[in-house]
Amino acid sequence: MNQSQQIMEMLGDVSEDLKLGKADIEVIKQFSNAQSADSDKLHSSGDRLDGHWTGGNEIARWDGNKIYPGADRPHTKLDQTLLRVLKKHVPKNTQGGIWP
Repeated sequence: MNQSQQIMEMLGDVSEDLKLGKADIEVIKQFSNAQSADSDKLHSSGDRLDGHWTGGNEIARWDGNKIYPGADRPHTKLDQTLLRVLKKHVPKNTQGGIWP
């Protein structure tokens, strides 16, 4: 296995290791209501949803009365998964931009 295959394998493991628990879902719900919340994996300031990992900045953000995926999101399968979960908890009339 060459180095790039090893890196891709490690990145794949990171995505699969993210299991959202009740506390993480609660952070997503609070973010969808523009409230702050925190869990081991996610943080909502009310204006922005972030992950507690390298590259987890601004998964989604409020802009006016709409929620948008963060800049250059989704760029990993992990982003796609989180945005799909968020989409389930966000009313359609507050979804801005392109969602997976």
